[in-house]
Amino acid sequence: MMVQSFISEQFIEAIDNCRKYCVDHVIECYLANPKEVSFTHDEFFSEVQHRFDALAIKAFVETVESDLVLTSREADLAKAIVEHLLKQPVKTSKLNRTFAQLSTIARSQSWGSVLEPVTWYDDSAQYHEEIKASILRITNIVAKVDGHVSNETVNQLKMIQWQLDQHLLPDRCSVEPDHACGEAEYAPSDIRSGDIRSEGELSQVLIQMIQDDPPNADESKATVAKPSATAAESLTEEQRETMMAEGMAELDALIGIEAVRHEVRTLVNLCKLQQARESHSMPTSQLSLHMVFTGNPGTGKTTVARIVGKLFGAMGILKRGHLIETDRSGLVAEYQGQTAKKTNERIDEALDGVLFIDEAYTLTPSQQADSYGQEAIGTLLKRMEDDRDRLVVILAGYPEPMDGMLKSNPGLSSRFSRYCDFPDYDTLELCQIFQLLADKNSYQLTDEFRESLRAHIQAHVDDKDEHFGNGRLVRNEFENAIRNLANRVVTATELTPDIVSTFHPSDIGLVLIT
Repeated sequence: MMVQSFISEQFIEAIDNCRKYCVDHVIECYLANPKEVSFTHDEFFSEVQHRFDALAIKAFVETVESDLVLTSREADLAKAIVEHLLKQPVKTSKLNRTFAQLSTIARSQSWGSVLEPVTWYDDSAQYHEEIKASILRITNIVAKVDGHVSNETVNQLKMIQWQLDQHLLPDRCSVEPDHACGEAEYAPSDIRSGDIRSEGELSQVLIQMIQDDPPNADESKATVAKPSATAAESLTEEQRETMMAEGMAELDALIGIEAVRHEVRTLVNLCKLQQARESHSMPTSQLSLHMVFTGNPGTGKTTVARIVGKLFGAMGILKRGHLIETDRSGLVAEYQGQTAKKTNERIDEALDGVLFIDEAYTLTPSQQADSYGQEAIGTLLKRMEDDRDRLVVILAGYPEPMDGMLKSNPGLSSRFSRYCDFPDYDTLELCQIFQLLADKNSYQLTDEFRESLRAHIQAHVDDKDEHFGNGRLVRNEFENAIRNLANRVVTATELTPDIVSTFHPSDIGLVLIT
């Protein structure tokens, strides 16, 4: 998507701007005074780069983890930052698996430690204000990438700003805020004696993300990791209520899908009833939380799945409440004997959260025998039973294939008793989605544009088939409008805020080459 690509570019630009002060300037100071330290050029350059890598990752991780949910857009930024730091492509399959390890290491390193190189030389002090601003630019991009900033994230941004003031601008540092959390112990290094405690552990984790998996002598024996719970377990009651309110607000803000909202609310209420009965030592019935989402592409299935995870996390039903998205390619291996291992690894990533399997019926093609797909389903069913208190599975896809899949597999149908159908959006709803995208990205729509957009969308609706894009169609139209706007205004004498943010009717449709 063009919008997400633009945000990623801004993100990388902010990181590079921060690097100018935290790496380039520090090295310039070192080269001007190399006799002041007692270690080699290579050792110094490596250490400064390691510290900056840790700083960039820490700024990202602490912002993302503030609301306990790693969204798909945040995952895109995670991939972007790691690829940029390493200058090599990242295996997407390793991204979610490695994020927890990155988080642990980032939390173990103090702000004082990752910022220390910019305090080694007096000449760097003149840039401390710029360094603070560049780091806050990184955190703000991460915080706003989903178009909504939670209260938890706002508090975390304040905490990060306080930490930066403490280490870069101590004269301005205020009393520690009430929501402050513990920081790792930190003692300054002595660069003149060569006493530098390397931050290279983080770089080793990053490198693992681009390397192949180590060979396994027995691929059929899948190791099942049991990741520890994140900070969701330690949420206060007030924080849980806030998280729940935000999740319900996100659900209510979705356009259309009234029946889906009702089903999710009913499930949440059932869970609250169960918890209330348990608190009074009353018997409760076994409640299945696994669901089937049916509907065409772009109807909000993944969005609702993410909200469900957040609600379950707020209620303490799931310790993390994160969402792991996958499809057949993420579960089925290329060679015999490897599918169980691959499926187990993906399930491990989803433990204490939601596993969302898109186009799940591709695991059981009706026209041919598929032992690999059946192995993945068998592994999934076993883990759903073994980890029934730590895993919620949502199967998603087109209505008819999903119905056929469940009817042909009693083992699956017996475990999925909750169905949510996501209907196609009508023209008005699609126009409302376009307006939401414009509002989130600070674009303005004229009345003439709205009328032309309605006619344009209606033409698509009148001509739709079973592959109609719904919300994806609107996102594509929105991105096309941005491109057309760019081509239209590029020759303007002055690019004022109104000019670069206001859509005109000519911006609708295919990208125009000027």
